[in-house]
Amino acid sequence: MGKLDDFIQIEKSKYGSLFSDIEFAINSVSELLSEDSLKERKYYTRVPILKKYIELLDSIKLDKKEKAFLVSLTKINI
Repeated sequence: MGKLDDFIQIEKSKYGSLFSDIEFAINSVSELLSEDSLKERKYYTRVPILKKYIELLDSIKLDKKEKAFLVSLTKINI
């Protein structure tokens, strides 16, 4: 694995776990709090940011794979 793959793996592990923990916390307290009260919680506002960051990491990994595939196609001797 390259440095980029290692970085993506570490980031997804760290922030994916954080995202899961926040989602679990929201689900567990959502029945006890009103919607307005829940939206005032600091962690509630972080969910879209974390989700977007994880999607960004996935897209970087996918772009890298696509570029590697295209480069391999150009190196084929036909």
